[in-house]
Amino acid sequence: MKTLIATMLALAATAATARAPLPAPAPITSADARQRIAEAQARPDEAAARGIVRYTLGSRTLWLLPSPCCDQFNHVYTEAGEAVCAPTGGIVGRGDGRCPPGLRREDEAPAPR
Repeated sequence: MKTLIATMLALAATAATARAPLPAPAPITSADARQRIAEAQARPDEAAARGIVRYTLGSRTLWLLPSPCCDQFNHVYTEAGEAVCAPTGGIVGRGDGRCPPGLRREDEAPAPR
């Protein structure tokens, strides 16, 4: 009986641990973002092949730097390396839902008025 109770407690602890949510991956550091943006500006053809895309927000240019793996948000960064939001990525691929109105890919047509 003691073995059965010990086994049940161990399974319950394992199940509780398995359900704990994983922390959301943080955006890359601002220094790394600045370095990747500078490389993209210097070699635009290679940047496009790596998935680095220019976005605009009003008169500001932002850069989407893709995450290294699956189901992670792809953040856009200012040239100073500050993360603004994540327009794409995540489990369903639609980003974090925090992007300001007017953010658009540079190669997209403007939204109709």
